[in-house]
Amino acid sequence: MNRLSPPRTSATFLALGCLLFSCAPDAKKPDIAPTVPRPPVTNAVTDAATIRLGTWNIEHFGSRSKFQNRSDSPPDRTPADFAKVAEFIKQMQTDVLALQEIDSPAILHQLLQHLGDDYRFALGTTGVYGKTRISVGFLWNRQRVQLLHCEEMSQFPSKVGDLTVFHRKPVNAAFRAIHPDGRPGFDFRAITVHLKASTGDKNERKRSTEAKVLSEYLRKLAQDPEEDQDIVVLGDFNHTYGAPACKEFTSNDLVEYVRPSNNGAMAPTIVWFDEPIDHIALTKGIRDHVQANSHRIHNQEVDWKLKGDALTASKALWRQTYSDHFPVSVELQSGTDLDPNAKFSSAGKSLQIGK
Repeated sequence: MNRLSPPRTSATFLALGCLLFSCAPDAKKPDIAPTVPRPPVTNAVTDAATIRLGTWNIEHFGSRSKFQNRSDSPPDRTPADFAKVAEFIKQMQTDVLALQEIDSPAILHQLLQHLGDDYRFALGTTGVYGKTRISVGFLWNRQRVQLLHCEEMSQFPSKVGDLTVFHRKPVNAAFRAIHPDGRPGFDFRAITVHLKASTGDKNERKRSTEAKVLSEYLRKLAQDPEEDQDIVVLGDFNHTYGAPACKEFTSNDLVEYVRPSNNGAMAPTIVWFDEPIDHIALTKGIRDHVQANSHRIHNQEVDWKLKGDALTASKALWRQTYSDHFPVSVELQSGTDLDPNAKFSSAGKSLQIGK
């Protein structure tokens, strides 16, 4: 989330018993947010049939010092913090990780020093606020996926009517899964977004407009019989289930949001709200690849059994090193590509690969 304004939306929790795709809210609310256990460390690496996709807004990664006049901004991350962020990414074992609020390629090069040579990144160029920058991009493990192409969606509008939109233009990439023996798996398109933040009717209209533009883009891809229909949209959506932007994005029935099974309610993806605002949305073409019960919100570092000031302190400790957001991930069965001749059309600005 871009914390330039106070949190918005009311608290909403979602009661679920199995993996669902939905945009409808649920009125049930638990006493505390459930903790989602960290997946076993061997899962994504040893299982040749699955890959793990994730998204993480790493809150002003590399630019905190430019916000020191704000009372709610933690100090800059230390070199030890960078090492901890890298270790957390390794433990999540996401093969493709969508990133938001990244200040520069130099910051990701610093992160790669801790992650090692298996990792590569691509970062967009938009999202500049004065002296700082909160761009979106991708980080991936090149031993697990092959990048086919990556572009910033510069063709998306910056203004629709009286509304300024897409200050952070999405980044669009195509990947192909790689099995441990080197055989190729299925390929797919991934789009990372950071939709408009903040409260108020105008900002809500901006989010809904951005969602409409994204939906129209997906509709055009769906109408092309030669286009690959395996598409994932993931990132900081800045809205929860049932919000106007969610309804707009899912109105044409092309995408549905992934929701987890946790025998209770949806865990938050950000320290400020009870409801999730970071999401993974899938088109019809890729939904059958989802591994059952694989959706995770990686918020286990916060002690959710605490209440009041103690819980607030636990969240602040997480935020100091990591972010005000929690990563979200899902696993896909990589298998054999069922549409090997499908294309990934490109219309944006090509991005350089960082290594």
